[in-house]
Amino acid sequence: MSSLFLKTYHSLPPFGRNLVASLRGVQLRRWRYSAGTERLVQEALAREHWGKEQWRKWEEEHMAPLLDRAATRVPFYRGYWSQHNGPNGRKAWSVLENWPILKKEAVRSNPRAFVADDVDPKGLWETHTSGTTGTPIQLFHSKAAVEGRYALYE
Repeated sequence: MSSLFLKTYHSLPPFGRNLVASLRGVQLRRWRYSAGTERLVQEALAREHWGKEQWRKWEEEHMAPLLDRAATRVPFYRGYWSQHNGPNGRKAWSVLENWPILKKEAVRSNPRAFVADDVDPKGLWETHTSGTTGTPIQLFHSKAAVEGRYALYE
């Protein structure tokens, strides 16, 4: 939050601060929970009992499309793969082991380079890490990602 917002918030009388805090709580609840939350919770609980084969099948169905989307739609990774193609024109980006290990500095220096081209950053939830190492990292999350994470908390 901006320092101007915090300064204004702290200058409000207690009733005003309570109202602002309540409105923020409503906003957070809308981002964290929806009509689909219970389904997400049940799916997470079911995964707790998956065997190796079920996990392999899930990974097979979901990993390649996810990596393909990142390689073709996310500016940072698209740039990486344009410079790291193999002799046949495409190093297999569908294989996770071929991906680079991401350094924090890459995210710190240009966090929007990790937002897909077809996603409007204004519609994402922006957060920051605590910065315990000295410099926080700016992150962007979709509503679906926030809901999924809170379903896991549940």
